[in-house]
This record gives sequence, structure tokens and C-alpha cells, in this order.
Amino acid sequence: MKRNLILVLLGLLMVFIISGCTQSPKESIQPASQVINMNVNADGWTPDSFVLKKGVMVKWVINVTQLTNCNKEIIVRDYNLDIKLKNGENIVEFMPDKTGAIKWSCWMDMIPGTFIVVNDPTNKQEVDSVTASILPDI
Repeated sequence: MKRNLILVLLGLLMVFIISGCTQSPKESIQPASQVINMNVNADGWTPDSFVLKKGVMVKWVINVTQLTNCNKEIIVRDYNLDIKLKNGENIVEFMPDKTGAIKWSCWMDMIPGTFIVVNDPTNKQEVDSVTASILPDI
């Protein structure tokens, strides 16, 4: 009886060890989506810039507290997004498929915003490089 129990436990231990070895330590699990939150009022949007990871779906939660003639619509040309806002929560999903600075604005092009899309948002050098590409020359 003890021998059978030991063999069963050893078998379970082997299955556990083998199944745990299928993912190398360097592999990381990609998030299913990245959620960004933005508030909209008569003064514009806050925040107006987001760092995003290329290739990971974005869920953009836009909370509108005050609509105006200008802020009622957001255009993101690079992603073919034309977002008509309503008061309250608006949710937009899209896939950032290229790195770089993706500019967006209200439909009148008066209230700007930017997505900084990078391969690794934790890589400060990569984020700073893309951010510097949109700063005006002084």
C-alpha cells in the first residue's frame, strides 16, 4: 500500500515538474489589454498623453463631464478613429500597431493629444526617444 502511494506521489510530482518547465523564465505573459483613463471637461482632456505598448489592445476609458462644441469628437487619424463623445463613460478599443508618436485631437484640431507607442514601456530610453521626437525645436 505504501509503495503504491509513493509511486502515485512520484508520478504526480513528475507531471508537476514537467508542466512547470514548458515556459522559460525569460518568457513573460503579455497583458490581454492596456487600460488608459482620460477625463474630458470644457478645458480639454486630462491627461492628454499616454505611453502604450505596441501590439497590445488598448481599452481607452473616456469620462466626459462637460461636452463643448470643440471637445465633442476626437479624431485619431493614424488608427482611423472618429470618436463621437457623449456625457459619461465612453469606451474605445484599438490596437496600436506601429511605434512612434501618434497624434490625435478634437475634430477642430484645437485640443491635441498624443499616444507614445513603444515596444517596451518600461524602457525609459525608448520612451524618451519617441517623446523627444514630438517636442518643438528650441
